[in-house]
This record gives sequence, C-alpha cells and structure tokens, in this order.
Amino acid sequence: MKRIRALIVDDSSLVADSLREILHAEGDIEVVGHAMNGEQAVKLVGELGPDLVTMDIRMPVMDGLEAIEQIMAFTPTPILVITGEEGGDRLTFEALERGALDLVHKPEVLPLERDAHEALRRKVRLLADVPVIQHVAGRRRRRAAMRHETTEARREPERKIVAVCSSTGGPHALPRLLGPLPAHFPVGIVVVQHITAGFGDGFARWLNEEIALTVRVPHNGERVEPGTVLLAPDGKHMRVTPSGTVHLDEGKPIDGHLPSGNALLESVATVYGDRAVGVILTGMQSDGARGLLAIREAGGVTYAQDEGTSIVY
Repeated sequence: MKRIRALIVDDSSLVADSLREILHAEGDIEVVGHAMNGEQAVKLVGELGPDLVTMDIRMPVMDGLEAIEQIMAFTPTPILVITGEEGGDRLTFEALERGALDLVHKPEVLPLERDAHEALRRKVRLLADVPVIQHVAGRRRRRAAMRHETTEARREPERKIVAVCSSTGGPHALPRLLGPLPAHFPVGIVVVQHITAGFGDGFARWLNEEIALTVRVPHNGERVEPGTVLLAPDGKHMRVTPSGTVHLDEGKPIDGHLPSGNALLESVATVYGDRAVGVILTGMQSDGARGLLAIREAGGVTYAQDEGTSIVY
C-alpha cells in the first residue's frame, strides 16, 4: 500500500489536529507537517516534498492564495483547499484558478461523520497521484495567445452552440477559454464543470465576474442564448433540446458523474450535429470523451486541451 505524505496548512491548531486524526485513521496517509500560514507552507513544501497539501485560505502573514501561487510556481504539488466559506466565496475559486486541484467544505469534514471523513481520505488519495504542472504569476497574459484561435471560431457563422466539459483544473482553464470572448459572442455556450457539491452556484457567480459573457446556472427549460454561458447545476444532468432550451434531469450518475459531460455533449451532437463545437478541458477520468466523439461523428468541430497546459491531461 502506497503511503501518502500530506502537509496541513491552517492557522487553527484545533482544525489541524482534527484533520490529522481524520487523515491518519486508516494508516495509508501520514501528516508530515503543519504550517500556520502561507509563508510557512511554502517553506515546508520545499523542505518536506509532500505528496499533497491541504490549504486554508484566510491566514495571517501570507494567505492561502499567495501560498498556492508560490508553491505552484516553484515546487508544484497537488493542493486541496479546505474552506470554511459556505458554498465558497471569490477567494475559494481564485484558489482553484491559481492551481489548486479541488476543494471541500470544512464544516462538513470536521464533525464526527464517518462518510465525510472517508470522502476526504478518498479525495486525498486521488489527488495525491495527480501529476501537476507548474504555474507562474501573470497568468492572465496567456489570454492574448488564445485570442487568434477564438476569433477564427467566431468567423464560422454556421456554428450554433459551443459545449464544454471540464473537471479537475477547469476553474483555472475556463476563464482562459471564455475570457477572450466578447459579451456579444454570437452563439450560446453550455458547460459541465465537475466541482464539489454545494459550490456550483458560487463558481458561476465567480466566473460571471471574471469574463464578459453572462454566466448563470439555468432553470429547467431555459433557452440557450448568444453571449450566455449556462453552467450545469449541482446534482442534475443538463441536456439541450430541439427547441433550443436546456432540460435538467435529477437522474442517476452516468459513469460516476452527475452532471455528466457525456450526457450534455451527446445531446448537443444529436440536436445540433455539424453546427456544434465541442470542447474538453483538463480533468481526471474520461467523462466527455464519448460525447466529444459523438459531436465529431456528427460533423461538428471538436477541441481538446493539450497536455502541456492541462493540470490533469
């Protein structure tokens, strides 16, 4: 059994002790250190070389955002944000944008709930194996390099919809993909982003502030409109319909995912055929691959994020 070495970063000794107890419970995760602030975290990551870092955001001396940026620039390491903010706030999603892999809600982890504790350990095991890439400051400069490709896509008037599936690393990639697009972008965009349950609405609000397009979590039957990004809600599949609306379905997970990128992209292939553009961004596992193939086979245009820029290829 592989032993995972974790570093806890939190300015509360009580929280750190609770996390240590949870992570140690089954013997395969070892907490090798505890940092009380971001400055200590950057130093200890360099000294200890942990397999994974759990990161608080609001801390003295150096907050979690700057620590994430420093760690990902100089000693790239999988980072799991553990936040006390209900549903996440702007800082939470900024942490993902700077290179953290995922997030969990602190109040759900710390009570004595075995299911929540086991879910945390599973997430740590999964993320510790992710081969993360280096991120450097000045990340928004990369948007200029994407402007040419997105302009070319915009010159194809026959395209009627853009469908996107992303998972781990998506909050980092989506602003770069959608950021260069103007508010008057001529087609609607539908997105499945895998994110921890309870954070979807907050992520939509954050992304809406980051880009010129209008971003929202739709209601059932909402129309797909130009210049608008519809983000699939937590716990529901989102499909497009021939009438140009979205249908939300509280069905069972598909290949372990709810919402499912395959469900969205396959519906786009069926309804729009060669008028569709399909995109898969960074993320673990294979959700969206089958749907992207369906769009390709229907004559649509398909893109996949390259390995060099993907947090998880």
